[in-house]
Amino acid sequence: MSLFDNCAFDNIIIQTSASATDLEGEKVVDLAGYDGVCFVGIMDTVTAAGEIQLYAQFSNSSSTTDMEDDTGTAVGSTAATTTTDYDDKLLVCDVYKPQYRYASAHIDKSAQNSEVRVIAIRYRGAKGPVEQSTEQYGVLDGAVFVSPVI
Repeated sequence: MSLFDNCAFDNIIIQTSASATDLEGEKVVDLAGYDGVCFVGIMDTVTAAGEIQLYAQFSNSSSTTDMEDDTGTAVGSTAATTTTDYDDKLLVCDVYKPQYRYASAHIDKSAQNSEVRVIAIRYRGAKGPVEQSTEQYGVLDGAVFVSPVI
């Protein structure tokens, strides 16, 4: 079993302005047939005094405007860093057996010029291979290599 064959990958938040402080998901993922979704926040440089949290959003509608924040899934910190402790780190929010069909992500961060991206990884057990989305925010290319030889 490979990760690529059993998971679907999507860009959820693509930050276009480093000074933006309240980032909503640009894409909603459909969780029908999946066991869960793992949101991975990828931080770039986090300015000193910065703070950052990632949490899941859910709805029974596929519209980005219908997403409800689930702050109980928050990862990260509301304590401002005084150094570069957050630089180039990951925030991982894994929701197993969500109660809603549709999901997205939300980033709250301080007004500091910190940059971040979020990808969603939808995963499933033994329900067969996943077809990767190649639409906007989807996968450009990918493959599974079994026992490659140099």
